[in-house]
Amino acid sequence: MKKLAFFFLLAGLLLGPVLVGDAAPLGTFLRGSQTGCFLGNRGSWEELTAPKIQFSVGTSLKTDRGGWGTLVFPFGSLVLRGNSQVRIEPSGLLLQTGSFKAFVRKSPQGFKFRIPSATLSVRGTVFSAEAAGGLQVEAGIVEVGISGQAPETVSDGETWGQTADADQLPESLKQFEGALKAEHDGKSEVAVKQFLELVKSPAYAGLPTFRAHLVEKALVDFARAGLSLTHALAGALREAVKEFPGALFNSLQTTLSGEEAKASRSLLGFAPDARNGKSPDPRELVAEALLAEMTADDDGMNKAIKDLTKDPKTRVQAEGAGEFWGTSLTYLQAMTDPRSIVPARITVMISPSGLRKLSPKAAAHRVSLATRLPAETLEAQGLYFLLKALWADKKTEKAAWLMEFFRSHYPGSPWLDHAEKLVSQRIVPEGPVQSGIRTPAASVSATLSHPSGLVAGSSKIKLKPGSNVGMPGKTNGNPSSGLATGTTQAGESAETPTGSAESLNDSF
Repeated sequence: MKKLAFFFLLAGLLLGPVLVGDAAPLGTFLRGSQTGCFLGNRGSWEELTAPKIQFSVGTSLKTDRGGWGTLVFPFGSLVLRGNSQVRIEPSGLLLQTGSFKAFVRKSPQGFKFRIPSATLSVRGTVFSAEAAGGLQVEAGIVEVGISGQAPETVSDGETWGQTADADQLPESLKQFEGALKAEHDGKSEVAVKQFLELVKSPAYAGLPTFRAHLVEKALVDFARAGLSLTHALAGALREAVKEFPGALFNSLQTTLSGEEAKASRSLLGFAPDARNGKSPDPRELVAEALLAEMTADDDGMNKAIKDLTKDPKTRVQAEGAGEFWGTSLTYLQAMTDPRSIVPARITVMISPSGLRKLSPKAAAHRVSLATRLPAETLEAQGLYFLLKALWADKKTEKAAWLMEFFRSHYPGSPWLDHAEKLVSQRIVPEGPVQSGIRTPAASVSATLSHPSGLVAGSSKIKLKPGSNVGMPGKTNGNPSSGLATGTTQAGESAETPTGSAESLNDSF
């Protein structure tokens, strides 16, 4: 059965089926040149005038001789050089003509790219590829797979096939690739310095969005390296933030979505420069509250939330600043005063688009919170999203309770129909769930208060031990079960079991 789920693109573009109707962006393409970048549209090409676009499966991009740009993915960056063309396909990123250079961060799963003659499998690698059949590896290992032949390994410093002369590249492009290489190699100070130098380069004078991207990368590298605000590079960063305040909040989104507390605290040190004498941006207040929540600073979190909500205009501005900031505000308010939130905001918080931007751990925290909210804060669509996340993370008992509640209180809802289809497509365990779940002595009860204005019904759900209502099933002969995961808050001491929350990334 086709799974109605979006498999999060943690590159190599190992994509599964996409949720019907979901044109989920997989990354962002930024122009690095004034002209010469084109977007494919139904067999024709339109020159890009926008400084950046989001792309998804089916997107085609190409450059002419003087054009180039960078594709930014969750796993790293790819530089599309001049006279090149790529297409994002369900099976991977295909380089059709020309060349690219990829900077792929280390990850347990490894990633894949394609050229017409081979598949390239990489993990923690810097390499350039030619569509004509060439490969040069600067760091890590690339495994070259050709149909009907044994895989060939190309290591650091080695080449395969015919490679192009990098000296022919524009100087500004070579400098950008050099900064990305320093970043990949962990030479943070070098990378920050080079990114900041590029911000001032005349080659990028007419590309403010790309310059802001350079500032964003410099900020993230600076913060992750733990460099002090008294560091020699901090002054140049402060000036850059004054010119591009949005880069600071994009950087904070990167570190906060990954629950990087130290880096986020470092970035907040540049907030006065982003303010530039004005009142704090609502995103600054949301960032302070999220950081306080991560570090179990209850007083700090309550103060930040109070500052956010005392003026309705501030709250509205935070909600309108972007999906991450709006859903983060919902998350924070749901922890302190869930009944003040309209159900639609909870739905957005746990929607596929809301969760896929977060790290597995951060996504698990938000799903976990949603399972503990009063029932009236969840609407039918929100229940559907929550059920999908629970099933994907093998929280079978919670999913069963929620499915019974869904059936009792939302009869006739199209979202219930979607949920029933998911249940019907799964092989349900025949007996009690045994793997890691404590078997109750009597019936298991989950109390959910009755949503106002809905069809009357029992507000208490009782399931007998071993009930399999709504449970995901076996795929290999073993019950699809395990400890309910992702239920600890960020400030609690218990750790999410290894590999548990990762399934949330694969659930949408």
